[in-house]
Amino acid sequence: MERITLKTEIKYLSENDTVLRFIKQVAERNGIKGYVSREDDRILIISQGSEEQLTSFMEELGSKMPFSIFMRSSSTEVIDHPEEKGFHIKNEDLNIIPLNRSVCINCLEESLNPTDRRFFYPFISCNYCGSQYAFLFEYPFEREKTVFKFFHPCENCKKEYENSSSFRYRYELISCPDCFAPVFYRSKSKERIAFTPEEREKLFNAIAGLVSEGKPVKVKTANGYKVIGTIHEENIKKIREIEKTGRKPVTVLITDISKLDDIAYVNDTQIKALSSQERPVVKLQAKDAFLERDLVSQTGFVNFKLVDDPVLSFIAFFLKERGIPYIFIHDISEDNLDKINDGLDHDVPIVNIQKDTEVFTVGDRILIKEGEKGILPAVLKGKPVYNISVAGDYVAVPVEDGEYLIDRKDKVLPIIDGFLSKADEVRLLDGRYEVINIPYNNIRDFKDYEGALYSVVAEHNLLDQPFVGIYLSTKSDNNCFAVRSHTKPLKQLIKIKPVLLFEDFLKTVKWALEEIKSMSPEGERLISNYAKKFPDIFKKIEKIQLDDNGRESESITAVINLISVILGAFEQNDLSYFEEPAEIFENKALDYPKRKALKVDFFLYEEEGVFYLDWRTTLRSLMSYKIAGTDIPMLSYSFFEGLGEWIVNQSQTALTKLKINNLVLAGDLFSNPVLTGRILKHLPDRNILLNERLPIDVQNIAFGGLFVE
Repeated sequence: MERITLKTEIKYLSENDTVLRFIKQVAERNGIKGYVSREDDRILIISQGSEEQLTSFMEELGSKMPFSIFMRSSSTEVIDHPEEKGFHIKNEDLNIIPLNRSVCINCLEESLNPTDRRFFYPFISCNYCGSQYAFLFEYPFEREKTVFKFFHPCENCKKEYENSSSFRYRYELISCPDCFAPVFYRSKSKERIAFTPEEREKLFNAIAGLVSEGKPVKVKTANGYKVIGTIHEENIKKIREIEKTGRKPVTVLITDISKLDDIAYVNDTQIKALSSQERPVVKLQAKDAFLERDLVSQTGFVNFKLVDDPVLSFIAFFLKERGIPYIFIHDISEDNLDKINDGLDHDVPIVNIQKDTEVFTVGDRILIKEGEKGILPAVLKGKPVYNISVAGDYVAVPVEDGEYLIDRKDKVLPIIDGFLSKADEVRLLDGRYEVINIPYNNIRDFKDYEGALYSVVAEHNLLDQPFVGIYLSTKSDNNCFAVRSHTKPLKQLIKIKPVLLFEDFLKTVKWALEEIKSMSPEGERLISNYAKKFPDIFKKIEKIQLDDNGRESESITAVINLISVILGAFEQNDLSYFEEPAEIFENKALDYPKRKALKVDFFLYEEEGVFYLDWRTTLRSLMSYKIAGTDIPMLSYSFFEGLGEWIVNQSQTALTKLKINNLVLAGDLFSNPVLTGRILKHLPDRNILLNERLPIDVQNIAFGGLFVE
């Protein structure tokens, strides 16, 4: 038998090493010799065997290895290599991180097999999939530290636990219906418990039946309670009223992925993202055939996701049989459960409920906008420091020399002494007080833009290099250009001219128009002409009296909100959430088909040695085009094209003058592909860096805070 050796490399941007164990198990099941190892950002597999063995091994890897958004390119080649004995993992010191992920194909096949004891079992998972973090009380990830400590494995599970060929070999959360809790139907008047496989099948079928009748149904998933239902006006209105979410977009859950192309424009990279084990939310442009589009979104763009939990998978299975290819899904708090009559429930506590992860695509790259599910907890490598960094709900702590855990602070800080005995510094976002129960030498604060920008260079192992950084975030008042030079720490270079924000945003609009009017006689004439041609906006604000109760914000989102309201893209009288007008304006740009832009003014002015982007000149420019008859989609597209061009020009100037090549982008505004795509296209010779392992905003800030100078 001829022995062949293959060398396979997979680019993999996660420090979670469970995939190495998966590869080892599949290799051993196919009689493969060799090894698997981590080589920086790559997984290296050396596999030896006959042609038949290698074919079987590669086919099983391809069909059963869960795809992750952190997986990139792969390659395989035949090589000469000494004969190996058995198959092993090089460097067995692995990071095994409990995450909340969708079930793998192996578990899904089990759960839909009528002869399997886990038939329609809603808590199915294995070493490589499912909800694990959801049930974790505290680290380390051991059964006795989870909800599962209250349930003792049955004899079948014990045998499976010791079976080295099983995907549940030594799996901490191993369980089955014989040794775990049942699910049940519950309404205000009755309850029905499902113990047997047949009863579980009937229960999930019945829940799908209620959904198909148009009723909203509450379901308890491993990520908390959700409400699902067909998309019609009564259902959407009800859940928005119950949860007081105003006009926020409602996510569409796809139950039949073969029908997605009928209702949305979707490319291969977006399909990969949706189908990944992290099961993120992806914003797609809806087609006219999606008749319910206007119920879930104010624009032509809709948030889509695939099922990510066994409970939802089973309901989706029966909905697909009924010809229902999609439904809505929405979080519901436990305080509001009694407002939905029918539901599916169980008595297993969910310890950690996580935010859905949102991703976006730029070309063939999948980047994370924001979120927790499938992303946190995370372990990242970086320059060795012994600091603790806290930013909002999140913390970053060293766990080994040059390795850091990023997680929610309520999960880590109470047991901080389990990770390190003392710290050099405690870093606090905006100096917000935290209880740290270990000794430390110093305490210092930092800003969100510093943490976000440093998180990017730390991810790319470039902490010793200079960079120009841009932070544009809908969540921050500190949007800016900043520079870390060859000799000086990070310093703000360009800021946004402050906007005075009032609780009533229409008062902010009146203040902004008064600002433009006071700039010059030309500004006063512009406002007068605009009021004559578009009187509606002025009728809304004519009785508003300005006062001293506003707060200053250097936020690009506040600026875009103003533009959206004044140009008439946003027509409501109030904001149901802060970035609502900006989102509508942004989506107008994404929906613009002609891809031709007008020249929009972006100017700087200097005040006390600081440069500011003067949004007043930008708004004046757009208002002039509006008076001349330009429609809103073209104005929106022109704004983002102009902003991108301005960023490119300012970046190029700073990079050239300071002899720097690294340009760092952070903040969720860069999830706009028009903006980010233009920057990437027009600065091809620069080293443009974004987060690839963490979200580009919020969850990245604590990690960067470790390294702020």
